[in-house]
Amino acid sequence: MDATKITDVRRYGRMTVASPSVYFDVIEPRPEVSRPWVVMVHGGAHTGTCYLTTPEGRPGWSDNFVARGFRVAVPDWPGSGRSA
Repeated sequence: MDATKITDVRRYGRMTVASPSVYFDVIEPRPEVSRPWVVMVHGGAHTGTCYLTTPEGRPGWSDNFVARGFRVAVPDWPGSGRSA
């Protein structure tokens, strides 16, 4: 399946309640499948956005995994991106 042709997915973001709070994006294929979760953790000066899209605006790595039936979580480290 080509990741650029994903049309039936569920995307949402959440903030954890614990301290420090962490924001994360979740992308799930529809219908839901029983495959394991993939958690994509960024490093250095990046944010989770680097897995959601490319600099050219094409689908990122997260979409490639969702196209193959995996649920994906992309967190931002505390103090970076959308995390507090």
